[in-house]
Amino acid sequence: MFEALVAAISAIFLGIITVVHHNLEARRVHVRQFEEFHLIRYWKLLDDCPYEALAYCLPRYGDKISGDLKKVCLLYLRLCESQCEMRRRGDVSDRTWRAWVERMAGWLTRWPVKPVWEEVKGSEGQFRNLLELKRAYDPFKYDPCPHGTLWRWVRGLRRIPRD
Repeated sequence: MFEALVAAISAIFLGIITVVHHNLEARRVHVRQFEEFHLIRYWKLLDDCPYEALAYCLPRYGDKISGDLKKVCLLYLRLCESQCEMRRRGDVSDRTWRAWVERMAGWLTRWPVKPVWEEVKGSEGQFRNLLELKRAYDPFKYDPCPHGTLWRWVRGLRRIPRD
């Protein structure tokens, strides 16, 4: 009788662990899909950039930005805003966020994104997250995700460190 009870409790316990593990892995897949979608959008924008923009240098004709390049920069800013919002909602992993925020902070200070950013940052109701990023004392430590370690782990944003 006792052995049957232990076997039943063990089976229930293993079933619960299996369900929790499955849900956690499904959540991680969901997070990776969101991240990959934004990564594809990022590379598409880079494909549309001229050499001067990719090389971080001013073009020969000065600081002027053509209409097509201005559009790419504005789309990039909107992509960054979307990435910040996804992080706030808990759809971007800690590891990916560290890489993204470093690039966002860098691009906001370089040509051709910087002049477009200066032009549009005052737009009413837009770019709230990017404005927070720029105002942060250390933009590389800026994180719009308001949740702690356990919540991030349950949401699939953080893996348990392996020593």
